[in-house]
Amino acid sequence: MGLQKEIAERRVDELFQIIKSNGGQEYLDYDLSLFEHCLLIANLAATSVYTPDVHSKDDMIVACLLHDIGRFPRVVATIRQLFLKDINTWEHARIGLEYLRHLGFRNAVCTLVNSHMEAKRYLAATDRRYLRKLSDKSRDELIRLQGGPMSEEEVDQFEASSDFRDRIQIRCWNDVATSFDAVDKISKLECYREKVIAAMIG
Repeated sequence: MGLQKEIAERRVDELFQIIKSNGGQEYLDYDLSLFEHCLLIANLAATSVYTPDVHSKDDMIVACLLHDIGRFPRVVATIRQLFLKDINTWEHARIGLEYLRHLGFRNAVCTLVNSHMEAKRYLAATDRRYLRKLSDKSRDELIRLQGGPMSEEEVDQFEASSDFRDRIQIRCWNDVATSFDAVDKISKLECYREKVIAAMIG
């Protein structure tokens, strides 16, 4: 059962304030901020002709907007205080999963947010060109901190997921959302407010 709309609206307002005030840090080694990266990938999802296999398009858009919420310092601090005091900052997908669950987002959005790192590991294991496409910092995170490319068993398990294509698509948008050249224009954060609220109360 979803949240009451009034509660969801208040939580989304607080979440958006965190995104706007806490997202100024550089995104990896790209020439844009974390906040801008999140807007870029959400814009790519919103304007894409891709038809999701399992998830609704709105859930895909919301998951894209919030996929890196676990990188925001205030979110990391909250999760450490509430649940996982020893969690590492590089575990941002899991931090995002726990934080969005805590706020009351439906499972589809939380699962997609959590899976974008698994999709990175999958692509690294199945596409020999993929590692070369990553920035130096992103590649270093993958090898040193995120488990590296998947094993054959992990690949089989990942491919067996009913939403396999949806997870991969979010990762593909993520990897493109590193430059303003990727889009004609960027929608403002507030444009996604009703979709984000719906992902809590639906």
